[in-house]
Amino acid sequence: MNKSNASISISEEVIKIDEAKKSSIGNVVHLKGSIGNNLSFQDNVEVCEDVFGVYYDAKGEAHNIKRFTLKNKNKIQVQVINYGARVASIKMPDRRGHVDDIVLGFDDVAGYKHYKNYYIGATIGRTTNLVRNSTFQIDNKQHWLTPNLEPHHYNGGRVGFDQVVWTTFLDEKKVIMSHISPHMSEGYPGDLLVRVIFELSEHNEFSIKMEAQCTRPTIVNLSNLTYFNLAGHHSGSNEIYRHIVTLNCNCFTIQADNGMPTGEIMNVAHSGFDFQVPKLLGKLMGIVPKDGFNQNLCVNRGLGQGDCFVGRVLHPPSGRLIELYSNQWGVNFSTANDFGNDRLLSMEQILKAPPPTAIETKRKCVGSEPLLRLYAKVHEQIKDTLSKDEENTYKEIYELINRIKHYSSVECPNTPVNTPEVAADGSNLEEAATQQRMSIMPSDVRFTPLQIEYLNKIHKVLCDNCDEEACEDLKEVITIIISLATSQSKEDESVEEKSIQEEVLEKQLSPTTPPKLTERKSPVTSSGTSKSKKTPVKQNLIPDYYKSSNQIIGKDRAHYTSHGGIALQTQNYPACVNFKNFPNCVLKPGETYTHTITYKFWIKAGNPNKWIKKNLNESRSILK
Repeated sequence: MNKSNASISISEEVIKIDEAKKSSIGNVVHLKGSIGNNLSFQDNVEVCEDVFGVYYDAKGEAHNIKRFTLKNKNKIQVQVINYGARVASIKMPDRRGHVDDIVLGFDDVAGYKHYKNYYIGATIGRTTNLVRNSTFQIDNKQHWLTPNLEPHHYNGGRVGFDQVVWTTFLDEKKVIMSHISPHMSEGYPGDLLVRVIFELSEHNEFSIKMEAQCTRPTIVNLSNLTYFNLAGHHSGSNEIYRHIVTLNCNCFTIQADNGMPTGEIMNVAHSGFDFQVPKLLGKLMGIVPKDGFNQNLCVNRGLGQGDCFVGRVLHPPSGRLIELYSNQWGVNFSTANDFGNDRLLSMEQILKAPPPTAIETKRKCVGSEPLLRLYAKVHEQIKDTLSKDEENTYKEIYELINRIKHYSSVECPNTPVNTPEVAADGSNLEEAATQQRMSIMPSDVRFTPLQIEYLNKIHKVLCDNCDEEACEDLKEVITIIISLATSQSKEDESVEEKSIQEEVLEKQLSPTTPPKLTERKSPVTSSGTSKSKKTPVKQNLIPDYYKSSNQIIGKDRAHYTSHGGIALQTQNYPACVNFKNFPNCVLKPGETYTHTITYKFWIKAGNPNKWIKKNLNESRSILK
């Protein structure tokens, strides 16, 4: 076949890549120019820069978040931002030439800030995944890290690389982002200079290169967590189930129920993690809402080998295909299990295990079980009137109810030492109990509008038609929580209004305006300077459409739910510093840590229905 006459079309023949790839993935077209046209491999990559938004750090200082757009002549476009050195967007055409964004992300900085615990698109460090018990040893010296996932250290700590503004530099067609992590940041020893290089080639290869150097021995395990949906970022789990995944991994690291590795390595044979042959995800997941994958697998690579093939993901209906190459020992295969379920849940489904407060508490209160059973019953009555996917909302409310009831001075025989004094005749007993319950409420609890609406519905049911014994107790607890939530909401509104008024007043008063006679002069210090009122620290404003939903609201207001994306996160093994049989992650002065990631974008031509049918038949024969 003449190579110059090839085009991306269902009806036409396709380009032969090589026999190995053809036998494993079928007929594939590596994009060459615009659809139907071939271009020579020249310098056809454009890079432009603009401002993505403004971010305020902890000191209230404003930082312009820069966005870099890399685009080649083949309709491949990649966008990266320097808040967390993130991949914000990747656009590519399907077999018909329709271009879609295939990466999950957000339209503004507020989205990345609000959903920071999901690390979407971010560079993660200094270490990825878990460090057991937040501690490790280097040269017989013990180091302690910030335990942000008690008692363990997770994804770099409370303020990891995903939450910092990186310094940027544009070197021709390369976008270079750098960051200096100071000594003892999150508990890590030594200064660490990190550099991330993003580059898109005319060959439709997008590469991420991470480098790090240190001033003292430390541990480094960087990664990038980008979620793909080759049908389009907004397409959801139904299209993810149509993806076909291949992974060059012959082993996996065993992990306990809490996700912590045990230090054992097992072969993938006869396990649910054998992707050495292509597997259709819809045959393996989607039956139970909380199934799916979040597992580290061991890449099949040789000693001293550099970049090697890690995996391949194909979406037959669109023909989009990506291949992943890296120099790392492991890859964490994730299907976004914690993004939410997009469905109504019963209390039994929400509370698969007792809440942490109930497990950790040693003493039990009389009558708490009837109250919680009544709460679950009322929840079932109003479930159909609620928004979908509010698992976190319900679970938080459940734990608050249990906590307030549990520490009640009225119900619990073991009264805490700080119980308010009560009159001998018992006249102030109820008031004292209410005050104590309010005092034990966690100070960091912030209620969302959905939670307040949910509490009001519960309260209405209890007031209208509830004659059970625990009804009054539950009504009292719900009233306390609603009161606290309402006061918090008013306090937040007043603080925001006051901040706006002060800002307007500051603009209206010029420096030359003489003070009014009724104004008091500012006190003067010994140095002769006047003490001015402390200016409120500016904060990042989160739009209501983020705060009012318990689902993740992504780009174009798309709802990201459980199994709505796929991530192949190359990394060293999780908790590698805690197990001697895992690859070493200690970096010493004079050494350079290097982590390379390369995505290759392809389009598969042909009839997708026939390909899926063939794959299903092969899967059945394997199962038999």
